[in-house]
Amino acid sequence: MKRPKSFSEETLLNGFLTIKKEHLQFPNGYEHDHFTMSLPTPTSVSVIAQDESSLFIINQEYRHAAGKVVLSLPGGFLSEGEDPILGGKRELLEETGYHSDDIQVIGSSFPMPGICDQKVMYIFAKGCRKIAEPDLEGSEMIHTVLMSDDDIRTKVASGDPVDGILLAGFWFFSEAR
Repeated sequence: MKRPKSFSEETLLNGFLTIKKEHLQFPNGYEHDHFTMSLPTPTSVSVIAQDESSLFIINQEYRHAAGKVVLSLPGGFLSEGEDPILGGKRELLEETGYHSDDIQVIGSSFPMPGICDQKVMYIFAKGCRKIAEPDLEGSEMIHTVLMSDDDIRTKVASGDPVDGILLAGFWFFSEAR
């Protein structure tokens, strides 16, 4: 597939994230300004975790952009070159206090490819045990809960706020079984 040509590029913001504006011309001649967001470490990890009773370890997390507490998966950015399984174990422990030795990669996706370079690696951890209290960053407002599959489906179906990455994670989980 032919790609658009970029005629100019301008960095509008260069901080935690970078926002760029490019003037593009598409193969059909159409031109427009396209905005993209790049993250300092574009790969992140999200953990679909079950405890020893097969309940899911879910975060209720305040997300300021949405102005809501949403159901989400434990996770975060990977360091450059960090193994996704090790990063998943780290994030699971930091955000929830749970640990698993039975953990595997089950998929990946680009949640916002129209505007962002972020890639999410989905990790499944089973037989998780609580071994510590969460060690949250100052900007994280997270309450961890245990939920059954039916509880999660009911919350999603009733319109409760939910992170789209959680939905994609559960799709990969259902395909991995």
